[in-house]
Amino acid sequence: MTSHFTHQHIESMAWTIDRQGIDAIPASALRELGFVAQSAGVRPGLVDLLVDHSAPAVVRNRAFGFITSVLGRTPGNIVAIRPLKDGVIA
Repeated sequence: MTSHFTHQHIESMAWTIDRQGIDAIPASALRELGFVAQSAGVRPGLVDLLVDHSAPAVVRNRAFGFITSVLGRTPGNIVAIRPLKDGVIA
């Protein structure tokens, strides 16, 4: 699965969350963002919080912020892969 998330997509999602709340973002978009985040090395539990509608909105917002900050550190010309497996560089 190839993702086409750009900084513009993420900024658009952030703007929507700021104006309308995280529930205004479609679940499919959050799942895709979570998939990209996991491939960049974000813990699966944090990604699960992002898409869990029973979690408080403030927790989901913080998860979104952390995930986007991790993705923002990866240059566009580099494909991020999971660097660790079981605590060891894979």
